[in-house]
Amino acid sequence: MENAYDELKNQLGWGGFTTRDLLRCQVTARIVAQVYNWWNLFVRCAEPRRAREAISSRPLLLFFVGRLAQSGGQTTLHLTSSHAQAAQAQTLLTQLSLF
Repeated sequence: MENAYDELKNQLGWGGFTTRDLLRCQVTARIVAQVYNWWNLFVRCAEPRRAREAISSRPLLLFFVGRLAQSGGQTTLHLTSSHAQAAQAQTLLTQLSLF
């Protein structure tokens, strides 16, 4: 549980907002928690045998340059990564797209 709280606080910004408006604070906290849940589901679907932390999985799976190509009625998304483990990320995302 400590690791999950640490990721929420330090990686996703759960501890970085303060306001006197309790409703606004609660809404922001719920949005951060929802994004955390979505990211965990996405990473778990991409690699179900291994738990990944946000600090290592986000650079691997998010930092891509994308180019959309349309030809002959078909649309293709080309992703380019400068990450050292780009081949692993390509495999994970390809398997996830087939899922």
